[in-house]
Amino acid sequence: MNIGKVVGNIISTAKYPGFCGVKLLIIQPIDGDGKHVGEPLIGTDSIGAGNDEIVIYITSSEACIPYKSSVKYIPTDATIVGIVDNLYKEDVFNVSG
Repeated sequence: MNIGKVVGNIISTAKYPGFCGVKLLIIQPIDGDGKHVGEPLIGTDSIGAGNDEIVIYITSSEACIPYKSSVKYIPTDATIVGIVDNLYKEDVFNVSG
């Protein structure tokens, strides 16, 4: 699992049928200090996250798991699976959502 910040959304009128009704968001990976790490990525939103929220996301083939109950898996490399309210870990993390 990874931590990121939602920095935008994607609006697409033509997309793979499995994405029908699935929100696509732009996620900026962050470190424990809230600083940007790496390039932003596009992910699906399985829980209703919004702009500027700190989120937990999964990547790789595991990103399809939240959609297993659908007719078939959808082709995604990143899926938001949690919204971070507060994150505390002494001398490692200090980020608030």
